[in-house]
Amino acid sequence: MALEKELQKRERTLQIMIRNKQSDAGLGLDLIEKLREERNMIPIYRRKVKELQAQIDEKDSEMKQMKRDRFFTRIIELQVEYVSWKQEARRLESLLAEPSTELNKAAEQEVEVHLRRASQLGEALAKVEEQREHVVNELKGVETDHATWSERHKDKEQELLKQQDQTRELAVAFKLLLQDRKEAEKLQIEMDEMAIERKRQEHEMEAIETRLRNAAALREMAERQARLDHLSVTGAALDVAALDDPLDHSLWSIRRAAQRP
Repeated sequence: MALEKELQKRERTLQIMIRNKQSDAGLGLDLIEKLREERNMIPIYRRKVKELQAQIDEKDSEMKQMKRDRFFTRIIELQVEYVSWKQEARRLESLLAEPSTELNKAAEQEVEVHLRRASQLGEALAKVEEQREHVVNELKGVETDHATWSERHKDKEQELLKQQDQTRELAVAFKLLLQDRKEAEKLQIEMDEMAIERKRQEHEMEAIETRLRNAAALREMAERQARLDHLSVTGAALDVAALDDPLDHSLWSIRRAAQRP
């Protein structure tokens, strides 16, 4: 309070100096004394300024620490909310004290606000109803499409099951066919091997028969040669023998030719 009084005195002194300057009047003794007092008060003012600055710094530090507190933000929010509710309470008290729209302008404004709000809500409700009808119609169409596609899905599923059954049957038949084919190939290989073996055996039989025929012919020739050796070598006997067997005749001719000098 003292500082405010001093500031007021200084403000009055400055106004007097301004008026005197505008009126080209000189400075009076009282004004000079006041200025001397002001000059003497300057160190006091400076100390006061330093004290106030220290207090300000201290308050700023306290505020910074409070801002770091987790409850500080909540306190500010509660203060703002308190002010809002306080204003709302005053408004409601005013409406309760004078609810007539003719006498209370605030009540009239409140009614207008509610009427505008009701009109806006009515328009929003109409839009929502239109959207609801549109969604209901779309839902009906979607349900119809869903039923149609469900039937198609069932038909396709049945067809797929049939195709799967047929595929399984074909797979089993193909497997059996492969087994039969493998058996047939195996039998064909065995038959080819048997045919080769048969040809080999036939060749061997032909060779054996040839050797047997040759051996029989040689044996027969040897027997005839032995008979000829035991026969008397006479012209008649030889002639008879030659006439009897052309082969013996040939052998006899060969032998006669060999005995000739």
